[in-house]
Amino acid sequence: MKSDSNEISRWLEVLELADGAELLFEHLPGCLFYIKDRGGRFVALNEPLATQLGAGSKRDVLGRTDAEFLPEYLVERYHEDDLRVLDHGEVIREKVELLTSADGVVDWFVTTKVPLRNLRGQIVALAGVTREYHGSDGGFTTPDALDAALEHIRAHYAEAIRIGDLGRLMGLSVSAFERKFKKHFRMSPTEYIRRVRVHEACRSLIHTSTPISAIAQECGFSDQSHFTRDFVRVMRTTPAVYRRDHGLA
Repeated sequence: MKSDSNEISRWLEVLELADGAELLFEHLPGCLFYIKDRGGRFVALNEPLATQLGAGSKRDVLGRTDAEFLPEYLVERYHEDDLRVLDHGEVIREKVELLTSADGVVDWFVTTKVPLRNLRGQIVALAGVTREYHGSDGGFTTPDALDAALEHIRAHYAEAIRIGDLGRLMGLSVSAFERKFKKHFRMSPTEYIRRVRVHEACRSLIHTSTPISAIAQECGFSDQSHFTRDFVRVMRTTPAVYRRDHGLA
């Protein structure tokens, strides 16, 4: 019986004969591609992902795991999703999340992960594609009808935002607006606002020495405790630890 690693190698050889999946994904702007075995080791990836991880090239990443490049809180989040795919065969589609690169750039990305099976139907690896998220500007697209609400959130995230006001911008009731929003973003408007605020806070934590309490106020949180709770909910770590791991100021 062939080992899982042999099955993966065989699968990759097939891809190489078809000019290679890696070659294909090297030329898709803003796209991070990877294949991991059941041990979480990278067996294929493109150069943009190697750069995102802070490695010199993808050769420096092959055979290694996330834990060798990323903070523990990020590794835990990725590992949870990986297990859903590897142990249960789930397909994770279009998951919108905040990621921080090795050089301190924080931005929105959309991730899809799928299981890879051998000829006996056993899951031997997972393949993932993560791409930059630009809302209605490209990639993970949204209808133009949501643009007014999104622009309002971007312009007023530091202020109190009522979901009813966002609905009125689109001529919808609160319930209709929430359904439409969740359909296209896989999250509620309230969660999206929370993530926008955390996103802006990440930038300040990385690139400034502003006290955390002041960042909380600047980004629309009622106080530092509220900020910390929401930050942990989104980023799986505290603002202080995040600044320690990524701060460049």
